[in-house]
Amino acid sequence: TQLGFLERPLHSLCMLRDFFPCKVGGKPAWLNPVNIPSTEELTCSFCEKPLKFLLQLYAPRDTSPKTFHRTLFVFVCEGGACVAKGSVRVFRSQLGRENPFYPSTAPKKPAEDERDGELPIMESGPAQNGPKLCYVCGARASKACSACKNVHYCSREHQIKHWKASHKSKCKSDQEEKQCIEYPRECEALGYLFPEQEIVIDLEDEDSNDEGSDESGDDDEQNTTDSKTHSETTAVTTATPKAQLTSKDSLDEHTQSLLTRYEQERNEMGEGERKKEDKIFANDDLSTDKSKKQDPVFQAFSKRVARFPDQVLRFSPYQSSVAPLWVSADHKADMSQIPICERCSKPRAFEFQILPQLLFYLNVDSGQANALDWGTVAVFTCSSADCGDGETSYAEEHTHVQMITQSNSV
Repeated sequence: TQLGFLERPLHSLCMLRDFFPCKVGGKPAWLNPVNIPSTEELTCSFCEKPLKFLLQLYAPRDTSPKTFHRTLFVFVCEGGACVAKGSVRVFRSQLGRENPFYPSTAPKKPAEDERDGELPIMESGPAQNGPKLCYVCGARASKACSACKNVHYCSREHQIKHWKASHKSKCKSDQEEKQCIEYPRECEALGYLFPEQEIVIDLEDEDSNDEGSDESGDDDEQNTTDSKTHSETTAVTTATPKAQLTSKDSLDEHTQSLLTRYEQERNEMGEGERKKEDKIFANDDLSTDKSKKQDPVFQAFSKRVARFPDQVLRFSPYQSSVAPLWVSADHKADMSQIPICERCSKPRAFEFQILPQLLFYLNVDSGQANALDWGTVAVFTCSSADCGDGETSYAEEHTHVQMITQSNSV
């Protein structure tokens, strides 16, 4: 098993699609920038609001020339109730080494001594002959500002948000068109996007593996300087183990930030609200915590994740036998009922799961009504490396959402 952790990117240029990023938040860096998912595919089927880009995982496979490049894109509804019903969608895009969008050799990344601020913050804009992209979220745009025609949107909701936030004062100006290219993180600052962070993946310590085989396949020695191999761009790295990077001080900072936010919220409450909250917590101690202690699956989940508390993602290498790490014995996915791939009729297999720790890094306010929440999101993808033609469209894969206190699956 490989674990995903979040780090600030060395340089925001590294988050462009040209560098095949693994990342959380920001706008999607579409692998195939032409045949991207439709507006309907990126709309919640329950509340009918636009889905929000959560993360993308670059996971090429060397078993087929069709999967030299391969990225999985995850979108979620911002409403916790919709997510509990399964409003999480995953789309797969794959390309061969020779393709219309990228050179066959690896791009040169910014030098380590280059920092944000020295170069403009960029985003992966529309490709030549590709569709217009939404200024707010980076999805396929079907609408445009009727006045300036320079700014495009995926929905009226995003058009209204941008108009009220800033476009009203900048419409028909050259400044607005320039911002669509240089992207000063306006949309992220206004809360339209999740904070953009890089996903760094390391191998889980073999000594901490309780779940069967853990085949990983390290190909780092096969790198060359004049040609691009999977190990140059794949999410899988074998750098310094994350256990050495996770210090007690960093955990204390994490805990302290939660306590500080909680104390601020408590201070803003009235005396009656505080008493009501204390009563709820007392009831939780007698019921919820007791039920969790009686759930051996939850205990195993907590123990396993506690070894590397900063992990936000667990990734199963291709053709391995690793199973999802469930948060509860209830409402786990029935592996025999995972639907086959609609494109090639081959079975799907577990590839990765998203852990609840990610919610902290998304700045989700758990006290807000209908806040985004999940126990874990397991993603099952087609087991065939030859599935589909990556140059024509994105393929949707299967997800299973398991909640901690209630559960539904898609």
